[in-house]
Amino acid sequence: MRNEPESLLTLSDLTQRDRIQILQSEYSALRAEIVARTGFGFQTAAVALAGITWMMQQSLTGRSFLFWLVMAFVGLCFLIAIFVNARDLSRAAFRIKEIEHEINSRAGEHLLIWETLGGVVTRMSLTRSFFSMVRTLPRSKLPPLDPKFLQQEAIVAERKRNQAASN
Repeated sequence: MRNEPESLLTLSDLTQRDRIQILQSEYSALRAEIVARTGFGFQTAAVALAGITWMMQQSLTGRSFLFWLVMAFVGLCFLIAIFVNARDLSRAAFRIKEIEHEINSRAGEHLLIWETLGGVVTRMSLTRSFFSMVRTLPRSKLPPLDPKFLQQEAIVAERKRNQAASN
């Protein structure tokens, strides 16, 4: 868990199952974000290619300066769109990997493993992934689970029992 004060955890009625469900909601939303951003990347490429194709078909006799100016502008817009999309894809993928680890640690077993074992963005750069075969890692490469979530829950449950017994 993060740095929650012990008193807040003792006051909370959330169970480990509730926390996992909340994290699962964020996980699902980020997965949808990745799918949407991947589609956006392909749309951006299609628009850029259509723009370049259109420009190549225009009669630019005596206006080569205009041609290169427009091509530079289209290229810059394309690069900015790709950069922003890749940046946001990367942020979502790394957060999904964190959520997988936290959910798995809270559950006490490896349940969510896709981004950890098969994620491209969290294992290598996007540029490298274009030129290499990306294979899913074997389960033996899964990181060890973090026991602090289950230990914290046991501590909080013990404190609640002690408070109930003293009242």
